[in-house]
Amino acid sequence: MIGILSMIAIIGTLLWFIISDSVFRKTEYYKQTRKKLFTFLSDKGSYGEYLTYKALKHYEKSGAKFLFNCYLPAQDEKTSEIDVMMLHSSGIYVFESKNYSGWIFGSEDGKTWTQTLPSGREAHKEHFYNPVMQNRSHIKWLRKQIGDSVPIHSIIVFSERCELKNITMHSNDIKVINRYNLSLVVSAISKETADVVSTSTIAELYSLLLKYVNVPQAVKEQHIRDIENMNHMVKNPVIPHTSENHSSSDICPKCGGKLVLRSAKKGKYTGQSFLGCSNYPKCRYIKPTTSEQ
Repeated sequence: MIGILSMIAIIGTLLWFIISDSVFRKTEYYKQTRKKLFTFLSDKGSYGEYLTYKALKHYEKSGAKFLFNCYLPAQDEKTSEIDVMMLHSSGIYVFESKNYSGWIFGSEDGKTWTQTLPSGREAHKEHFYNPVMQNRSHIKWLRKQIGDSVPIHSIIVFSERCELKNITMHSNDIKVINRYNLSLVVSAISKETADVVSTSTIAELYSLLLKYVNVPQAVKEQHIRDIENMNHMVKNPVIPHTSENHSSSDICPKCGGKLVLRSAKKGKYTGQSFLGCSNYPKCRYIKPTTSEQ
């Protein structure tokens, strides 16, 4: 009996996957990203983007167009990746998707926000770059491509698993919400803004920006490295130092970068200071401070 029930469960799972995959392959998300359903479901970030799209997919019936993982040119030959964009008659909606869980704390002007997760008897905290500033940067580089004639709406979307515990905002044109409120918020904005973007303009913008979706794999890989480097700096900020600690002229003997004072965050050397290369993680040279040599 148990064997029969197990077989039924397996068959049911396979049928669900086949049907889901068939539906998924017809979506604009799949057509642009070409992400496989099985891989995609195990990727928290991609899944969050898809759920954001899914919540707004009905706008396609009224002429809206979506763009995913759009790598816009930025300064110093870097790129600025927009997770999800919706081109609509009421403007361009730029979504920064954060498929996180736990409690979220942050302010519009703070460089970092905090995610607090339960961990035994104590809470575990993770810091991440301010998503409002992140989306503001995206919009800056988007404006470089499309100009100022089309209104742009900035929305930071956290998952349903989050509780936005203490978010301090002062700008009315930026929304920080849970995904379950997304459809209502977009509906309210679209009603306030009315139809200001023509169908032909939406088509032109879509054609213009689509080329930044279809970028070479090397561009995507370099962007990931840049983000990892930024996240490392957010979680391991450089500690300001003076000439009393060491000379500002210290140079990394491996790559020629500048040595900066840091503090170990974990391991047996937690709390101890050391000089690390400013080109980390590309260069991992470290040097003990004078007091520890």
